[in-house]
Amino acid sequence: MLTVPSTPSVGDGVAASWGATVAGDVSFLDGSAVTRVQATSFTTVVTSTGATEAVGCSQAVALTTGRRYRVTVAARTWAGTANNRGVIRVRYSTAALSTSSTQAGSDHTTTHSGAGGTQADTVFFFKEFVAPSTATYNIGLGCLTSTGTGNENIDGTAPYNTEVTVDDVGT
Repeated sequence: MLTVPSTPSVGDGVAASWGATVAGDVSFLDGSAVTRVQATSFTTVVTSTGATEAVGCSQAVALTTGRRYRVTVAARTWAGTANNRGVIRVRYSTAALSTSSTQAGSDHTTTHSGAGGTQADTVFFFKEFVAPSTATYNIGLGCLTSTGTGNENIDGTAPYNTEVTVDDVGT
């Protein structure tokens, strides 16, 4: 509940107008609240075979038709070869997650200056999508190498767990 401080009456309707504006703003905020649906920490490693995408870090989440969802990813990534450009994707499906599952938003890219886990990069990004139907969706990540050779890795090895959260951000 938002508490609005009282304002002095100025006798010309300014205070009443200000109160109506604040009430309208509070109503808007209440209708646009972000709700955490699910947060999952993964301790697995997802490794592409070069430009062939690999998927993982999948979680089952109940979604509602027409609602917009934000998937936030915090992960550690690294490449098998220096100067690779890696791609991380958020995918979702009512079936088992695969490389043909629907992609939420565009690719998230990262360029690795070195090779191996000691040359890892931390990525933090979000993608949004509208649920096409009310169902349980599998939401997860895909990774691949878009430029260069070698594999792209999402490293969930402790203590670098991959964190994936799903929030309902409204309609």
